[in-house]
Amino acid sequence: MINLILMLLSVPAMAQNVVNSQAILEKIAPLVLESGVSPSRLEISAPLSVPHSVWVSQNTNSAGEEDQPLISPKLWSSLKPVPSVIAEWLSSQSLNLDISQVRMIPLSTIEKIAQTAVKAKDNSLTFMTDPGFTTPHIFYLSRGVCAALFSKYDFGEITLDSGVSKNGQKFQIQAMVVGNNKIYVIYNIDHFEFTQPQYPQYPFILSRIVTYTINGPGDLGVSGILADAGIVHATIQDIEDPHNGYLQIDTDFGQQFIKATPISVISLR
Repeated sequence: MINLILMLLSVPAMAQNVVNSQAILEKIAPLVLESGVSPSRLEISAPLSVPHSVWVSQNTNSAGEEDQPLISPKLWSSLKPVPSVIAEWLSSQSLNLDISQVRMIPLSTIEKIAQTAVKAKDNSLTFMTDPGFTTPHIFYLSRGVCAALFSKYDFGEITLDSGVSKNGQKFQIQAMVVGNNKIYVIYNIDHFEFTQPQYPQYPFILSRIVTYTINGPGDLGVSGILADAGIVHATIQDIEDPHNGYLQIDTDFGQQFIKATPISVISLR
């Protein structure tokens, strides 16, 4: 997909910032025809030889055992409600949350869950679509918890805990809210562009609140992430795990398949 977007940049037929669709079709037709898809659909299915995993990782449970839920049904009831100041802040974020269902998850608890995921060779998609996150119960990860978690574990995502944007602004995750089929990643600034150091060829633009919707096991809807390729911004819409060693990324420019790797502990690499 990224290669396709970069190729579109070479299309000379543009006027008033509008891409000439006919010129694009002529440019990409040979690639489209090889896949047997009609060029008029402007939908590209990339080959499975993508050199880098960009977004998330793939579950590789070599033992062939059935995946067990990472989140115990009893976990939520053992946690403390969020303080009133955090409850008020969350209410101001327009997340449509039932604040009475939100409880704070400490680092020690979420780290045990992450360790279990690493041991099982789970991927980020498996982690984020765990059945424990589909109940009405909601978990709040503070700024400190997010910073510590991202500093120790490589989840293989484009999302960084913190950094400096293209225009020099400092960004960081303020909090994460997970549960009731939603995952909200809340940043301190909006519409910022950055380059993930592991994937310097792929700049991304993130909204202040990135929202993932759990559509089912291994299937996440995405809102708030763009891939920047100059004149073209590809909106990432969905990430799905077909359990074939690759992940299917759906964008408004078509589909992309990327190779995946398990979650890893950064300190042990």
